[in-house]
Amino acid sequence: MRGCLNVDGRSEFASLPVSPPVAESLNVVRLITHKRDGCALAPDDLAALVRAYTDGDVPDYQMAAFLMAAYLRGLSGPEAGALTEAMLHS
Repeated sequence: MRGCLNVDGRSEFASLPVSPPVAESLNVVRLITHKRDGCALAPDDLAALVRAYTDGDVPDYQMAAFLMAAYLRGLSGPEAGALTEAMLHS
């Protein structure tokens, strides 16, 4: 899993590194890359992604790339919950 960084040197899931939050300055390409590389994404990042997409700030092709990465690498339980919650409140 290249490019994955653990937050505080630990992971919520022993085998699944967690990428550091990037929601402050959303970088969609970085989120896609982290998910493609097998990193777990922070709930704030998933919420920011959904918010930016519904605001029209993220093009369809980038959301499609993120969803493909999520499908191919899978979402952890907390990631799926955070994404569902973000979509529910969009």
